[in-house]
Amino acid sequence: MIEQIRRPFREGIGERPTTTKPTLRQGCEIAAAEIDEATALLIRARNLIEGGWCRDGSARNCLGFRVSPYSKWATRWCMSGAMRVASAGASDLARRRSHCRLVAAIGEEFVHVFNDRQRNVKPVLAAFDRAIGEPAALQAGCR
Repeated sequence: MIEQIRRPFREGIGERPTTTKPTLRQGCEIAAAEIDEATALLIRARNLIEGGWCRDGSARNCLGFRVSPYSKWATRWCMSGAMRVASAGASDLARRRSHCRLVAAIGEEFVHVFNDRQRNVKPVLAAFDRAIGEPAALQAGCR
């Protein structure tokens, strides 16, 4: 559904994610002008997980060892680790809104518990897609 201009960590070891605005594929129902900061944060986190996903830790390196999600050696992230990296520099309101939308998309469960229960990345990406695609419906219960 959503693509980013430049995929983080794919062009060389140690490159940090860019802060470029995410782009949309043609035919997507969300207009580019309607992307708010919380939606952009969710898109960045989804792109990180699409590039590499892990369980039982915020992030892992190419050898499978746990590392900080902000580490230049991180190659795979869990949902909460990807959200932390994606929210670097974002406003507090955008962080809270994006987290609330993600929690609503996974069914009022802790994000890290949901992530660690999954056997593959498909349900994780589907949760991000729900959070990105239905902002008004999922944000209704958020304060």
